[in-house]
Amino acid sequence: MPTELHVIFGTGPVGCWTARALRSQGCAVRAVNRSGVRPGLMPADVEMVKADVADPTQAATAATGASVVYQALNPPYHLWHEFFPALQAAALAAAKTANARYVSIENLYMYDSSKSMNEASPVAPVSGKGALRQKMAEQVMAAHTRGEVRTTTLRSSDYYGPGVLGSALGERVFGNLVAGKTAQLSGSTTMPHSFAYIEDVGLAAAALGRHDKALGQVWIAPHAPVRTQGQMVDLAYGGRIAINGREAAAMKPAEAAAVRAVLPQAATLAFPFTVREIVRLGLVGGRSGALAGEAERLPERALARVDLEGYAGRFYQELSGGEQQRVQLARVLCQVWAPVLDGRPRYLLLDEPVSSLDIRHQLMVMDVARDFAARGGGVVAILHDLNLAALYAERIYMMHAGSLAAAGAPAEVLDDPTLERVFGCRLRVGALPAGNAPFVLPQSAAL
Repeated sequence: MPTELHVIFGTGPVGCWTARALRSQGCAVRAVNRSGVRPGLMPADVEMVKADVADPTQAATAATGASVVYQALNPPYHLWHEFFPALQAAALAAAKTANARYVSIENLYMYDSSKSMNEASPVAPVSGKGALRQKMAEQVMAAHTRGEVRTTTLRSSDYYGPGVLGSALGERVFGNLVAGKTAQLSGSTTMPHSFAYIEDVGLAAAALGRHDKALGQVWIAPHAPVRTQGQMVDLAYGGRIAINGREAAAMKPAEAAAVRAVLPQAATLAFPFTVREIVRLGLVGGRSGALAGEAERLPERALARVDLEGYAGRFYQELSGGEQQRVQLARVLCQVWAPVLDGRPRYLLLDEPVSSLDIRHQLMVMDVARDFAARGGGVVAILHDLNLAALYAERIYMMHAGSLAAAGAPAEVLDDPTLERVFGCRLRVGALPAGNAPFVLPQSAAL
């Protein structure tokens, strides 16, 4: 099947994050804006095209070969009535000419903001701009009904997140917080509101563009739980962790142990426990997920999984540092042996799980983690080995000086400028070392 081309009109935050989501899924992407300049958030391997989408001819040319067209345009707020209808008309016409599916990315202005909203809410605008968005939305769905263009619609509230500058939680709020300054809120700080994380909106748009079942319908993007602006700022200062939608801080220890297992960097013991006794600690909660009758044999199976078969009777303190690290991994595997329990994923939290291991066992441990994720669980691992991160991770969050420096797929995060900025030395991705010095990469291994 030939690769589909996804053409995105507009390279603001939602256009960029839609492109990032599509590229992470291996899709070919072309992004269109009036300047032809690539924004910083736009992946380097996305084709950039210069065109004025308000000109139907230029829009049609820019969409040549498209399988999906995304309308992510947003003219200046005070010029919506002047420019938005023509931009949408040209984008729809371009999709029709290309025989492409059409994803319209919209806001919630056409609803009554005093009431809760979902896909079934009645359209009842209370402002002139809301009436305009209603009219434009109706034109999109009318084109689908007439059979001219296969369309779908994604709607969301105010954005927040990387690249979002002008929204209620934009540069003056999170931009200030990141810079260590005081957040500047506008409007009510006590009115409950739903905000949409920009990466989630991009992922939702990409999902609609790739699935025919989404056509002819209105969808609302995932949103953060309803909070006031003040509460959002408090969370940004303090942070929060949720596991499967539940606040981790509100979980009782036994509840948390049933959904996540933690592997620390090191564990010191003062008593002469055997290896099997250590591994059996993972079964104390009784929620391993093993089938009936398997629990008694589970420590041995976990030890075999980490290449420690036959070690059950040995004393933990007599093992090497790397062997002790693998015993602890066997313990946490017993704790969440089934990656999915009661229909919900479980998680391995691994703090430098390969720091004391030789290359063979590093790869083995990472294979164990990848298998856990492939079977429906989740894995969050702290790693200092960039090669292993590149080889195994689906997403990388790179930290620097206590803050998030970059996030995304390995190919998006591991680039020369980012590595030099974070690690303070010149690093080159994919470059061969100078001279004749030998080098060994885990990517070349075959176990």
